[in-house]
Amino acid sequence: VLWVETIVPPQPTVLSQGRTVHGVPPWNARGLTGVGVKVGIIDGGFQGFGALMGTELPSTVVALCYLAIGSFTSNLADCENGEVHGTAVAETVIDMAPDATLYIANAKSRGDLQSIASWMVSQGVQVINMSLGWGWDGPGDGTSPFSVSPVKTVDSAVAAGALWVNSAGNAARTSW
Repeated sequence: VLWVETIVPPQPTVLSQGRTVHGVPPWNARGLTGVGVKVGIIDGGFQGFGALMGTELPSTVVALCYLAIGSFTSNLADCENGEVHGTAVAETVIDMAPDATLYIANAKSRGDLQSIASWMVSQGVQVINMSLGWGWDGPGDGTSPFSVSPVKTVDSAVAAGALWVNSAGNAARTSW
């Protein structure tokens, strides 16, 4: 005998523990699976996304990948820049809404963010999730004097009908 190996049965698709914590199974059982919903994810990068397509992530994705400020491609490999956070966010979205269509993008600047949001809205994206933050941008009251302010970008996307969801609290006590 040269080799003995345990027979491992096929494994189900990996689903996060968050599904249960957030009460997702009953919603999915009622047919609320994200079918027909376009979800945009704006993050720093999507390392490993391609390797998870067809298993933990959908087999197709629409991507806008910035190589440098103002320079982008639609090649998913260009979004795989070493940063994994965007991939984790995408996995979470698909765990909650497995039939949603994903649009992903990695912003390099505030101007890029404005272009990405405009592109997503033009593609009919209904929900935009962003897990990025920038430094001081105004007085902290939801206004900004800057034309490329993320605050103004969010306002434009919401005015166009998108629901904008942003991460909060990652910096804890170091923010304000």
